[in-house]
Amino acid sequence: MDIIEQYIEAKTGKAELCEDGFAVNDYFAAVIDGATNKSGFSFQSKSPGRIAMELIREAILGLDSGCDAAAAIAEINRHIRDWYRDRGLLEGMRHKSEERCSASLVLFSGLRKELWFAGDCQALVNGEAIQPQKQVDRIFSELRALLIHVELAQGKTEEELRRHDTSRERIVDLLKLQTKLQNTPYSSEFSYYIIDGFDWDPALGLRIVPLNQPHGEIVLASDGYPRLYPSLAETETSLADLLREDPLCYKQYRSVKGRYGDNISFDDRCYIRFSY
Repeated sequence: MDIIEQYIEAKTGKAELCEDGFAVNDYFAAVIDGATNKSGFSFQSKSPGRIAMELIREAILGLDSGCDAAAAIAEINRHIRDWYRDRGLLEGMRHKSEERCSASLVLFSGLRKELWFAGDCQALVNGEAIQPQKQVDRIFSELRALLIHVELAQGKTEEELRRHDTSRERIVDLLKLQTKLQNTPYSSEFSYYIIDGFDWDPALGLRIVPLNQPHGEIVLASDGYPRLYPSLAETETSLADLLREDPLCYKQYRSVKGRYGDNISFDDRCYIRFSY
């Protein structure tokens, strides 16, 4: 692998609060997207998403170079589970899914020439986009857009909603509730699987994409970028256009959150481009 370019930025502009990250060594390249904090839980001033990102990065850098996708996910989850156990949090996390250290992941295996997706990180492989999305995110993004239009119809302005987004407040309890369908044996169209320290059947939620070419170029990114392009400059320009034209993220690009207050984006973002 040869790294061509990489970039990471927090939605707040404060690096220490960023819940996205990447992990790269001679055998693996990954982008990790820590889940946005919905519960208010923190540990030593770190959000669950930030902790998840750091633990997953540690685990990836310690993986056996030839491991398969299922073994990698199991080892990463074990690393998070050990963190819970060492701090007396394990049993509580079993029942409080909204407080778990959760993250999405896309991981490239250099030896196996495969991409492994757990959650909604994305990739661009030789120009072809792969953008997983959870059904619950689609539903709540549509619901938030509806609620914004209701507010606007009653005289609120977009600028007022950027300062105080009542639409986000109204769905936050639902966002917490959706975690009851996270990594659960209960199967439905709304169930979803991400990394949170608890084991799940890889056949349910792990997507493996074999690369059909022995050499090529890959972009990995978090969903802080609504659309990926072959270069960082193009991708950043596209994001800047969106943030200028639709900062609340309810028209051109519908999301469960927008760009608020002094934030510089609607979400943390991470981008890495490399050849293999």
